[in-house]
Amino acid sequence: MGIWMMSGCATAPSAPESVPEGPDLQAAVAASDCAGARAAVARLEGAGTSAAVLEGRLQAAYACLHAGHPEAAFEESRRFLQAAPRHTHADYARYLAAVARFRQWEALHAGEDPPQPDRDSTAARGAFVLFRDLVRGYPDSPYREEAVPYLMRLRQGLAAAELRAARAAADPEEALARAQYVEKHYGDTPQAQEALALRAEIHEARGEEARARALRRRMDRLPADAMGEAGEDDATEAPIPLP
Repeated sequence: MGIWMMSGCATAPSAPESVPEGPDLQAAVAASDCAGARAAVARLEGAGTSAAVLEGRLQAAYACLHAGHPEAAFEESRRFLQAAPRHTHADYARYLAAVARFRQWEALHAGEDPPQPDRDSTAARGAFVLFRDLVRGYPDSPYREEAVPYLMRLRQGLAAAELRAARAAADPEEALARAQYVEKHYGDTPQAQEALALRAEIHEARGEEARARALRRRMDRLPADAMGEAGEDDATEAPIPLP
């Protein structure tokens, strides 16, 4: 079974150097043809070549991700793991599945308006859990390092969704509670400063000047990363290496 290792940008990974047996699959992967790659895997499956099917699913997931079809990439990764959860390359399958979920979450933000906070949080949390499980479950995997920038970006996404929900809350008490949640659980993100500012605004609107001043003093003591000086787009450039 031909296995390779190389790196490339997550949005435009390099073409693989080798592919499992089957010219149809090879041509589809080289052309980033998601549908063609999946059809080729189905033909291998019909022939009963289980080892080739497993490797083919990884190839198809890679091709679909590269072609901008994260739903199909996730499905191929899921089927690989369902068939061989303890496979040598199970960590790579989990990595592809996590990146696919990340891309689906990113797609929610493609329009001019941000998605509804609940939908945003659900999608971000789904990707976050997959990356977290990869990091925890495969301590020796080379993909653990690749997961870190994604996890950081997703934490910021979760914080931003919660902050939008706080700003949209009709009840000031709910807004305060949600803002405090962001501070407590996402204190290392740029949204922590915004949550403090929102709380200060609410207290100021209530005439509670002392509380508002105290919160603004806390804003001045936030670390640089929480003040928004750390880059937020690093995760989108993280490479997708192949096994």
